[in-house]
Amino acid sequence: MVNKKIKKESNQSIPSKDNTNLYIFMSAVLFVLISILGVMMSINGKQNTVEPLDDPYYQNVIGTDTLDKKIQQEQSFYVLYFSPQCQYCESSKADIAAAFNDKNTELFQVNVLEFEKEEYAKYNIPGTPTIVYYVNGKEKSQVAGARTYEEYVQWIKDTKNDTSEK
Repeated sequence: MVNKKIKKESNQSIPSKDNTNLYIFMSAVLFVLISILGVMMSINGKQNTVEPLDDPYYQNVIGTDTLDKKIQQEQSFYVLYFSPQCQYCESSKADIAAAFNDKNTELFQVNVLEFEKEEYAKYNIPGTPTIVYYVNGKEKSQVAGARTYEEYVQWIKDTKNDTSEK
């Protein structure tokens, strides 16, 4: 019996030195591009969340620059601090909108994804959702956490000292 060596042919090829160098080069380019993107995002510092979200309940969004101007100009206004990633904001946004609409009261909105960590303390925000009523640029009252429509309406009445509908 004769042993024959059978040469197994394969379509797979071992990468040549040129191909290996190309893979290394392409990996390095990809790494550099991802790094540049990361740097650009960190320079920007925040997600671009001031622009209106694709949500009908968040269409009066202002940035912290506008908020600071309103406070410095000693304006009186309501502002909702929210996060589109907050489950409590999502569950209460319809009640909040309805309460402010029914009381014919303008509600500005600030997306806390725009915040730096220290800004929670600066604006006295314990979490989201939080609605603050500013009078002459100073916090007069706030309500934090998800509430019912009735509770929001009552809070608006109380902050305005509105007893006509009690």
